[in-house]
Amino acid sequence: LARWLQEGWRTQSEMTTSAERRIERLATIESAARAMRTESSEGITTICIDHAVRLGFYAATATKGGQVIAAAGREGFAPAESFETEASYGEVHITRWLHSAGNELHCARTLEPFSKTTIAGWSTEAIDDATAHALHDLVANTTSAMEAAHHLERVRHQATHDPLTDLVNRTQFHRHLDRAAERPEPIAVIYIDLDNFKAVNDNHGHDVGDKFLIVVARRIGSAVGDHGLAARLGGDEFAILLTGPPARYAGQFGQDLAAVLRGAVAVDGLELPASASIGVTIATGPVDPAELVKQADTAAYAAKAAGRDNAQIFNNHRDPPGTGHKAH
Repeated sequence: LARWLQEGWRTQSEMTTSAERRIERLATIESAARAMRTESSEGITTICIDHAVRLGFYAATATKGGQVIAAAGREGFAPAESFETEASYGEVHITRWLHSAGNELHCARTLEPFSKTTIAGWSTEAIDDATAHALHDLVANTTSAMEAAHHLERVRHQATHDPLTDLVNRTQFHRHLDRAAERPEPIAVIYIDLDNFKAVNDNHGHDVGDKFLIVVARRIGSAVGDHGLAARLGGDEFAILLTGPPARYAGQFGQDLAAVLRGAVAVDGLELPASASIGVTIATGPVDPAELVKQADTAAYAAKAAGRDNAQIFNNHRDPPGTGHKAH
């Protein structure tokens, strides 16, 4: 009876230990997946090999094209000749090597498809099926997490950017404007209305018109750079949001932008004239964002009334620094 109880206790203890190891492995795999949701694609190999060591491997390596690109655990642990053969996606290859020091090593290798990298875990003990499956699950979950993160990023980008020009869309522009208008700092809205764009569509078709808008959007985006936010509001209307120190010079920037947009646009062998009527408004927050948009739009109408191809500043009281134009 005592022997039977001891054997039962030993079996129960082994089952408990096995369950605990499985829980630890699952926690390790999940933590790797969580890490991948915020990591860049370049970090996937590091995440995989670091967590492979946490799974119980003595060392881990990431190889690409027969070269080690990352390693974790004991350096120089893996035989260099083992990197010559790439692993297969969805499979775990278990091999045995004789280390230069005379020690027997065991290796489990699998392919991470997102970065096309072979992930290998090394051990001084024979690698059982459970450990091999854990390595496979680790790589599979980090891959899925990265693919999901990139898919989510694409969805977010599509929701916030104009599909034609890749500038931010109207909704995203107003989100940024609303937040900026709450802060006690300079803020400027620049409204851009292309001159005679309807003639481009009418005379050459919408395909040429779309390509025309893409070129103009690139000019606007390049002019703004990292100093502000450029958006396509729809049709041939664009807007720029400047905050902080750059907003103080929005008047001069509007004039410079008119010069940047002035000139022929080359599309499908055509040289199409381009120019814009630009309205600028400058204020110090907190302000009403809707009022800023209205003022910039009013200034753009004034620019059209003044003959198009120019920038006008909305100011009921005085000219902002660096400006000499006035729209009422």
